[in-house]
Amino acid sequence: MLRITPRRMLAAISGCGALLAPTCLTGCNIVGPAVVLLHGPEKTPRVHELAKERKTVVFIDDRSSRAPSKAVRLRIGKKADDVMLAEGVIAEGSLISSQSAIGVVSRERFGKPLSIAEIGESLGAEIVVHVTMDAFGLSEDGQSLTPSAAMRVKVFDVSSRTRQFPGEEKDWLPVEVRPRFSQGDLPKTTGARSEAEARLADEAGLAIARLFFDHINDDDPGPSQPRGTGG
Repeated sequence: MLRITPRRMLAAISGCGALLAPTCLTGCNIVGPAVVLLHGPEKTPRVHELAKERKTVVFIDDRSSRAPSKAVRLRIGKKADDVMLAEGVIAEGSLISSQSAIGVVSRERFGKPLSIAEIGESLGAEIVVHVTMDAFGLSEDGQSLTPSAAMRVKVFDVSSRTRQFPGEEKDWLPVEVRPRFSQGDLPKTTGARSEAEARLADEAGLAIARLFFDHINDDDPGPSQPRGTGG
């Protein structure tokens, strides 16, 4: 089987260009696909740029218990952390584990929730990516597998106690996640249900991280892209 390497691909494109040149002298648009091939698919731009060197923490705020378990919240945060580090959104020494923020909140006294500034200060964070969980579920009708999650995201500057993102036009950026792995019936066993919840948690964490770097909307492993759902 012929292995198509980048060098062979470029050579083939160059050759085709030479063959088509006499024809294209009279005008044609055949070169279009070659340009797309060389440049690759377009990327979805980030919605906000985080300062790489500032101490940052992603806080998955589920004090209304929308997620089914603490394990799900931890997995969402860890996925966001891992992707942001891998993509260079935040320098490795500047990203505080999202698990730390969940741990701080778990020690809140009943009826007296900590403010975002207090959570950030307790962790030594300068920036808090505040993610509020609004919904997390595997089915809309209780029978079919239709996983979805809804979140609201904002970026808070601890030292100035101001919101960095979004701007003055709205308080939060709504993010909806509908993975493409949804098919079939709702899992019946505990193990299968936990596996589906873990996959949805990974998709949610990926959607959070993707807000902060340019990315290609691919279908593998099948994440739904973050979408705003209103102001």
